Amino acid sequence: MIIPPFYKQKWPPGKRRRNRAILLNFRQYQEPIFWSSLGVMILHWSRQIGKSYTLAAWAVCRLLDHPGRLVTVLSNSKSNGIEFNHKCAEVCGLLRVAYKQVNLSSDDRIENMRMETRITRNKKVGRILILAANPRTARGFSGDLILDEFAFHEDSAAIWDAAEPIISSNPDYLCRIASTGNGRFNMFYRMANESSPYTVSRIRRSEAYQMGLKIYDPATRSEMTPDEARAAALDKSSYDQNYECSFNDENMALLTHELISACEYRLEAAHEAVPRGGTECHICSQDWTYDALEFLRNCTGPLGVGLDVGRTRDITVIAIGEKIGGVIFTRALLRISSAATPPGSDLGSSSSPRRYAVRTAPRLSNSPAARSGLSAGSARRIPHWSPNSWHSTYSKYSRTARSGSRPRCRCATASANRNGSPPPAASGSPPPATKRATPTNSGPLPSWSEP
Repeated sequence: MIIPPFYKQKWPPGKRRRNRAILLNFRQYQEPIFWSSLGVMILHWSRQIGKSYTLAAWAVCRLLDHPGRLVTVLSNSKSNGIEFNHKCAEVCGLLRVAYKQVNLSSDDRIENMRMETRITRNKKVGRILILAANPRTARGFSGDLILDEFAFHEDSAAIWDAAEPIISSNPDYLCRIASTGNGRFNMFYRMANESSPYTVSRIRRSEAYQMGLKIYDPATRSEMTPDEARAAALDKSSYDQNYECSFNDENMALLTHELISACEYRLEAAHEAVPRGGTECHICSQDWTYDALEFLRNCTGPLGVGLDVGRTRDITVIAIGEKIGGVIFTRALLRISSAATPPGSDLGSSSSPRRYAVRTAPRLSNSPAARSGLSAGSARRIPHWSPNSWHSTYSKYSRTARSGSRPRCRCATASANRNGSPPPAASGSPPPATKRATPTNSGPLPSWSEP
């Protein structure tokens, strides 16, 4: 069932409850969530329209109405958990309720986050417990449950699988699930779509604007309408998902957040794998830095190269990993945006000797496809590329990078490979080699001058 956005909630009887709503100063679309007694309710709301505030008020009032109650909040990040804790304090201040907040986290890691807001009522201590979102913490509660930004939870299906039996065990336990959209490969999409068996409150930014929400221009800080905000957005599909409650098909990626998170490693593990010390991963923009190149040359394990080509709006990313003990650690990332040449050629562009220089790392794979970052099938889609042009291009850079002369255009080399004849020599450049050189991964780095 979908709750209409302009639904007018009739306040339940009781002077105390009515006073709470007046003090909290809700907008029209927030009241149905605050007063509802449904077992499970889904909040598919736009960003920045008061989700956390509404849920914090709901949690505090659950403790006031049910002394000694436990309300568990599973948050997708530590910053969101801290923010929710601050919202609880704000609500308690508005309602003039005494409270105490404690941080029981054993360290700064997200998986060990544990914060509480405690309210004593009738000599019973009720708690709002904020934990990191994972299946283990979802099994450890007994009471009401809030899943904050559920679409961004790691392994959201397993979390709901662990939480649903507890919600079903007691009719007095309520659950509120809130988030903006994050594609369609998560449990929140299955719970918030039109065929969901649960009650869904879907509030778009344009609807909240008609009920008093203010929108301000990011540049001029003047008020604007939702239509003007969307017209000014650089990414319309992202705007629709964040503010107009749509689900982007583009987020249906092969690699889900759960799979990516399983590949992340702790900083301590990275330093253990790098006994020589220093940065465990260099992130460069547009070109490799000297430190990154020197770091790669000192790697002891075999290196591999991966390339993610940004065809339209996304950036192109080149990743280099080192294999140590059966685990591949990311050692360097190169992010390329607004590339004037085809993305596949940027790793060894004649205008960037440092992108070529990474090929000479001693432990880099000898495979031409791996060292260029492209498979043969992907590389054939780049204009003026042929499967045999890589070797001649590589040997050309090997000669010119050391001699200091300007290399010929890659297109000329590719054209020679297609026609079977050497290209005409460019003015001021050495004559073409009669025998194609074989790539090598040894020797000193080529020389260049820093622009």
